[in-house]
Amino acid sequence: MRANPERIPASLPPPPAEAIALLGAAVGDAAAGIAIVDGRADELNVIYANEAFLAQAQRSAGPAPDFRLADAVGFGPALAEATLACAAGVPQSHRIAYRQGGTLLAADVTITRHELSGEGPYFLLVVRDAPELADSPASEDSSDDPESRLLRAARGSGAGHWDWDLLTGRVWYEQRFKEILGYGANDLADTFAAFQALVHDDERPLMLQLLRLHIESRQPFDLSVRVRTAAGPYRWFRVCGAATRDPAGRPVQISGRLEDITEQRRAESARRRAEESLRRTLDGLSFAVGVLNSAGELIEINRAWREFAGDRALIGLRYGFGERYSHLCHEAVERCSAGPAAAVAVENVIAGRETEVRIDYRVEGEDGPRALQMGIRPLDVDGRRGAIVTHKDVSELERAHDAVRATKEFYELILDSLPLNIAYVNRRREFVYANRGYEEWFRLPLAALQGRRLEEMTTTENYRQMAPRIESALAGRTVEYTARGTRGEEQRDLAVSYLPHRVDDIVEGFFAVVRDVTAQRRLESELRHAQKLEAVGQLTGGIAHDFNNLLSVVIGNLQLLERPLKTEPRLAAHITTALRAALRGADLTRRLLAFARQQVLEPRVLSPSRMVGGTKDLLKRTLGATIELQSDLAVDTWLIFADPGQLESSVLNLAINARDAMPAGGCLTLASRNVSFAEDDVRRHPSLAPGDYVEVSVRDTGGGMTPEVLKRAFEPFFTTKETGKGTGLGLSMVYGFAEQSGGAATIESEPGRGTVVRLFFPRSLLPGSVAIEGESDDRELPNGHETVLVVDADADVRATAASALRMLGYRVLEAANGTQALKALADEAEVALMMADLILPGGMLGAELASRAAAARPALRVLHTSALSQPGLRDLAVPSGGNLLHKPYAIGELARRVRAVLDMETAHVD
Repeated sequence: MRANPERIPASLPPPPAEAIALLGAAVGDAAAGIAIVDGRADELNVIYANEAFLAQAQRSAGPAPDFRLADAVGFGPALAEATLACAAGVPQSHRIAYRQGGTLLAADVTITRHELSGEGPYFLLVVRDAPELADSPASEDSSDDPESRLLRAARGSGAGHWDWDLLTGRVWYEQRFKEILGYGANDLADTFAAFQALVHDDERPLMLQLLRLHIESRQPFDLSVRVRTAAGPYRWFRVCGAATRDPAGRPVQISGRLEDITEQRRAESARRRAEESLRRTLDGLSFAVGVLNSAGELIEINRAWREFAGDRALIGLRYGFGERYSHLCHEAVERCSAGPAAAVAVENVIAGRETEVRIDYRVEGEDGPRALQMGIRPLDVDGRRGAIVTHKDVSELERAHDAVRATKEFYELILDSLPLNIAYVNRRREFVYANRGYEEWFRLPLAALQGRRLEEMTTTENYRQMAPRIESALAGRTVEYTARGTRGEEQRDLAVSYLPHRVDDIVEGFFAVVRDVTAQRRLESELRHAQKLEAVGQLTGGIAHDFNNLLSVVIGNLQLLERPLKTEPRLAAHITTALRAALRGADLTRRLLAFARQQVLEPRVLSPSRMVGGTKDLLKRTLGATIELQSDLAVDTWLIFADPGQLESSVLNLAINARDAMPAGGCLTLASRNVSFAEDDVRRHPSLAPGDYVEVSVRDTGGGMTPEVLKRAFEPFFTTKETGKGTGLGLSMVYGFAEQSGGAATIESEPGRGTVVRLFFPRSLLPGSVAIEGESDDRELPNGHETVLVVDADADVRATAASALRMLGYRVLEAANGTQALKALADEAEVALMMADLILPGGMLGAELASRAAAARPALRVLHTSALSQPGLRDLAVPSGGNLLHKPYAIGELARRVRAVLDMETAHVD
């Protein structure tokens, strides 16, 4: 079979006939279909085809002037589309379907692109029957097995294919076709009506009309329709197809494809919205904007341009839309002297001789001359060079710019002053903006951050954890989480928020707000610890209160028994042992009360440096020779208001703990200094108010504490010492004493680096000095004969005190509450002393009872007793010094205190 040179257009040289003749002699009888296609024209004319190819194409005659590849009825449009897609130098392999009679078969096609005598392109097509189908018997019903006839060549495009046999009415839907719609292999009937029913009612008539016009008059069948998916919602799809016709021109089949274009439609909608937004933006501008095409014609103007160039505007010209702008510039020369220069500038910018031009000119307006500025910049319009022209009233614009600049600087100042790191990231995950805090965090200026992607600014592992949160923010959800960040060598706690930014309901990016909460987390941890200790302290204080009352009864009665049993050594030894144990219990409750901050302190105005320095001799004997004692006590420390005995006891407890932490020896340092805390001072303990304090510290060089031990160091009964070598109340007593004195206690310790305990006491502005008098060791108990009224709610405590006083020679009356006490005072005129507990039932506390009794009996002496000072007791005029007796008390202490109060020169006044 030979080429037909007459079919080549006159403008194109004919193909080399000798080469085609040789090819025909070589492959004319080959089993595979072989053809040469002229690709120099859009028709893809077949210039050579062997017998096998003609049979496959269902064509009886050889090449003719009108034999186009698309007219190969057997192959349909698939073979022509594959040929057009073939690139130079790269053989392309495809699998297509073709028909022989009523049977649908598959073939493997190899297409290569060539040049012949320097002309081309020419395509060589080799069509072989697919082995898995060619060996199987063909029948009219072979289309019942569609999966065996799939065309794999187009699967990569994502489209679903369909083939409608117009002779039988059956439609073969490729599996991909069904998958796109969400249906299974057997969910869609093999009829066109099945697909037609899924098309939206609004588009179905149009689809059927276009299909009819394509069959009858060969008009293109290609449209977009909404199709109901298996999930229920409608989605947009492109449906297209082409009919294959027999030699008589009658359509025998229609082959086509289905493509999901929902996202494409959304993108087009977004583009239209962007164009509308741009047009609205242009119309909203206060200056005139005109767009010129490559011919210098105005193709777009905004509202300000129409107002600027209108008949009654500054220039006084027609709008000029669609006209050459250089002509308009020349026409405006009478009103604007810069017109000719503007015309030349426009032509130069469009021709590429200049990149940007700015022209300042003046125009006479109704209110006098006005300064304007014309700007001309190049613009690519539909792939061709154009220009954008602007006219601005410079005076108003400068004022607007000044206002915008001031506003921008104002908000930037606010954002830069916030203790937050703020950045804006677009949908491409690129930095657009960062405030000063963010710049300082990354140690990069905004210019270096802009345009950089998030993953470039962190490690791969960090970004892997951030990625799901970023996706959530870009999906429109607010994201908040905490993270750990490194700044230099320091680990920081960060609170991170991603706030989506929407434009026209589309998330364009998000704001990343990062807050450093390291100090806050530390303060929260310390506050939780303090609250935990507070709760333990309240429980401990309540237990100690009841225990003190019990010990008052036990100690009092044991001492009452001790005197008459001195003649019985064996019994006296038992009493002495029991009394010693009870006194140890009293000491234990004092420690518990100190931790609970519910002991009744006897504070003085004192110098902490002098008090701590006075303990050095005692500490040297206590610490031993292996521990070096050093001091760094500032001589100019402020005065404080605290209990001197408790301060000495606290220092001694801390020194003993330090000694136990240095079994092989070491150094212990006592120090004091003045410190002041501001409102935002991160060093300030949460329980301390801003102000002046004196810091007393005890530092050792021992083994230090682990973080787990450090967290529990102040807890009562917690100890790391061996059983029997510590009560676990030493540090808790120190903690309670500092808190009750209005200050705080802190511990800093690391394994291998020692421990330092700091006590903070508020500065006292009252003058004073240390003055502590020791108690007399006189064994003779003072006595008397006066009348004493004992007021206590606990009957056993009251009876024990009354017995001890009677033993000392006093006449004793008893009362259980304030009401009974006032009645007894009214009935007994000779009552010289009222010994009343501070906590009384019936709504009248001891302080109030003393006040009312003193009003009625000015000469009456009052001695208060207490087992516990409740947290609010300091507001109830608690007495101090010799007018307060702590429970439990020994008979000797009771005798001396009663006698001292009775011998006072003036009566007690609350």
